[in-house]
Amino acid sequence: MLKITKILYAILGIFLWLTVYINNHSIGITMLFLFAAFLLYQRRSFYYSVRAAKLYSIGLVDESLRLYSKAAKIKSSAPRVKHSYAYLLLKNKQVDEAIKVLEALLNSNITEADKNNTKLTYSLAKWKSGKLDEAVEMLEGIYPNFKTTILYENLGYLLILQGNYERALAINLEAYDYNSSSNVISDNLGETYYHLGDYAKSAEIYESLVEKEPKFPEAYYHYALTLIKQDNKEKALKNYKKALEFPESYLSNITHEDIKNAIKELENEQK
Repeated sequence: MLKITKILYAILGIFLWLTVYINNHSIGITMLFLFAAFLLYQRRSFYYSVRAAKLYSIGLVDESLRLYSKAAKIKSSAPRVKHSYAYLLLKNKQVDEAIKVLEALLNSNITEADKNNTKLTYSLAKWKSGKLDEAVEMLEGIYPNFKTTILYENLGYLLILQGNYERALAINLEAYDYNSSSNVISDNLGETYYHLGDYAKSAEIYESLVEKEPKFPEAYYHYALTLIKQDNKEKALKNYKKALEFPESYLSNITHEDIKNAIKELENEQK
């Protein structure tokens, strides 16, 4: 019904503009110009966000966040713009600011789908603020009716961090059936098998994963842990060193320092 109403208003607007234009070309052109300017003004949040994303992609993080902030503060800003802004704040360790944006978004008049997408990021913010159990609870709450690749990636990972390996295995097996092409899901499953002591299955997952050359260090780091359990320390060392080729992420529990310490420990054992 809403779409029909909008179409009727559009038709009426076009009819009125044509009437004016036919009687007075200059006024008609002026009206068209003002309407175009109005549309651009209404869409300025979108244009700011596109520019901000471009700036972020070329490493201009501070400039990007400033522009995202400007876009997010516009009243008509779309939920996805505010959500993207909050996620980038979180990635750049500005947890409290991210939480403010996410909570304001959740308390606004948005669709259920937008709320669930917001909770995916909010759960990460809760984890990084020391509330891991609340983060898992939030994702478990939307899991029955909102199954997406990102949901599976986040929930599977947080369950591992929680040490709930049996639940993690159930979720990560389901996730692998849902989207086996996700490198994060594969990493989650391989790591779960590792923690459960099933090193053969863990190695099988990781052998397949590293063939795809994932661009994050956790895959190689966890594979190395599994290889050590299989007494293949030379190959483990190579994978540790491979892990250092990729940037560490704030949204991970593995740092370059962890990897370097693991390399040092393994090299000392081999001397």
